[in-house]
Amino acid sequence: EGVPCSFGGVMSSSILVSSSQIKCTSPPRGIQASHATTVNVTVGTGMGISNTLEFIYLPVSVIFRLTPTLGTSGTPLHMHGYGFHEIRGVQPVCMFSFSDGDEVQTPA
Repeated sequence: EGVPCSFGGVMSSSILVSSSQIKCTSPPRGIQASHATTVNVTVGTGMGISNTLEFIYLPVSVIFRLTPTLGTSGTPLHMHGYGFHEIRGVQPVCMFSFSDGDEVQTPA
């Protein structure tokens, strides 16, 4: 069962994972900003509302060109676009979705 979880006053879905962890899903940001936007996150419990912490919404990444456009397994693929973000401690991945429904993730 979820507990109230709020991102900048917007309620989101949540799951109580354990007595020391709650999993909240950040709600859609609406109009995407061209820069990072910080919102406050609070969690309601049966005993009140938690302290407030910050969550940063990053702008959406956009890919407008791939090179090359064909190749065999192992071919390096270059994505051209904007809004790519380097986040310390997070390894970016590429997700390939195939027409048969399979998906594969590879390190970027």
